[in-house]
Amino acid sequence: MERSNPLDPNDTSLFNHYLSQAHHYEAENHDTLHYLLDQAEKIAKDQNYEKGLAEVLFIRGNSLYHNNQYRGALEKYSTALKIADSHDLLLLKARCLERMASVHLATDDPHYALRLYYESLPLFEGVNYKPGIARVYNIIGVYKTETGKYDSAELVFNKAIEMISDRPTNTELINLEGNLAYLYERTGRIEEASDIYHQLEEDLISSKDSIILPVIWYNHAMLLQNAGKDQLGMQYLNKSIRISEITNDTSLLTELYQNKGDQFLNRGRYDSAVYYMDKSLICASAIDNVSAAIDALIMLARLDSIKGDYKNALLKSRQVNTLKDTVFKRKLRNGLMSSELRYENERNSALLELKQAELQATERQKLIYLILVGVAILFVVLAGIVVILQRKNFLKSKELIESRLEIQNLKVIKYQKEEEINRLTIKNFTDELKMKDRELVNIALGMEQKNELLNSINQKINLLLSRVSSPENIEIIKEISSAIKLKQLESSETDLFNQRFSAIHEDFFIKLKALYPSLTKTDLRFCAYLKINLSSDQIANIQNVTNEAIRKTRYRIRKKLGLKPENSLEDYISEF
Repeated sequence: MERSNPLDPNDTSLFNHYLSQAHHYEAENHDTLHYLLDQAEKIAKDQNYEKGLAEVLFIRGNSLYHNNQYRGALEKYSTALKIADSHDLLLLKARCLERMASVHLATDDPHYALRLYYESLPLFEGVNYKPGIARVYNIIGVYKTETGKYDSAELVFNKAIEMISDRPTNTELINLEGNLAYLYERTGRIEEASDIYHQLEEDLISSKDSIILPVIWYNHAMLLQNAGKDQLGMQYLNKSIRISEITNDTSLLTELYQNKGDQFLNRGRYDSAVYYMDKSLICASAIDNVSAAIDALIMLARLDSIKGDYKNALLKSRQVNTLKDTVFKRKLRNGLMSSELRYENERNSALLELKQAELQATERQKLIYLILVGVAILFVVLAGIVVILQRKNFLKSKELIESRLEIQNLKVIKYQKEEEINRLTIKNFTDELKMKDRELVNIALGMEQKNELLNSINQKINLLLSRVSSPENIEIIKEISSAIKLKQLESSETDLFNQRFSAIHEDFFIKLKALYPSLTKTDLRFCAYLKINLSSDQIANIQNVTNEAIRKTRYRIRKKLGLKPENSLEDYISEF
């Protein structure tokens, strides 16, 4: 392959400036990051600077990975890997393989991820890039720990720690030592694990760290809890909570509050347990941690049952089922994504092997032809024998190629069957979505029927009120009317509808709000009713308003969406 040309010195300085600035925004999907990468990519393409282009693609992949856009990230890493491979850029190749492994690990494909980590390791070792070697060792050590290979895991962790112990940036070192402490805890070496945590705590306190320190305190607290030292463990847990509340580390606070709620539950202090479980649920909802939210709701339902509040316990159980549906869909989507990505990689590899086989066969035929021409000139007598040998060799090569083509065809058939399985899986998922949409309509119709009934009762009560003269009876009738109005204002059914709708159409509100920030919560709920094909009369009954109010709401939403008179609001909403 043709090598990339060196950049002009002025372009080199500008390119490196853009790339250096882009590293500061790598973990964010930020407009500034895209602008810097666009400028750097333009320079690289204009100057045919493929090495620089590969670096830009790698950073784009990191940005997509940090924003959970795994398919896009894998495409960028794969393209950067091809360029790095063609130009013998070993370090970039190793980094691409390592990041691709992280993508497959995030999409529930740990075995393929581990294979990629092992592929990146000799490349990191070849260029003596210690941070990369240490990161791979860390992953391997965690894997060996989880599979019970404690001796080899300890050896790997210690090698990695020794490798980067002299680096000024100690985040990776702290991570390694924390994993080593966890290994000691798994093998019953509690004192050694506690010593590591104490040393880490002293170092972090002296460096005035407020990010990693609460994590170490939390790990130390769990170690003490498992060792039966609940009181001391609670002290470390409280320290971690105080720092995390100051830094607003919502992700860590989700676990901390839940752990503290568990401690109070075990001690029979149910009100305190409810308080911290509620806080854990709020944090989990804020960061969209569905698994943590499910755990918190299960514990709250258990506490409600203990306290005899079975109505709230049942409500929380329903919320758990709704969230579990969301988890199932995410796992299904991640599983399909992982299967598709693996299929694309294997198909590309198979096509590449086929092309290489064809090229080798062509080159071999050319070589044989040249040899035969030379032999024919020098040894005319042996020409016939040489032709026969050439013919036999050609037939063998042809048979070999045909055999390989047949194998490749079988692989293609296999991939087509896998594609059909994936298509049927997606169809089942689509049918399930339609069924859940019907459930949404049933919920909405139930709300409509309830409001119609309550309105009818209220009208009859008002008619009765005009015919009653006794002040005491009038007061009783007014109380009944107020109770009916209060029942109409209850939001439990609306909340249940919103939860079910968000679980089924996850991105509906997000996309609408992103495109039209001026939409209010009422506007969004109105759009949700249109999404499931409810009529204006049905929506009016559900919201307990007049048809005139519904008409004004439709006009206001059309204006915010910028729709022309000839455009249908229902058709536009259905596209989301």
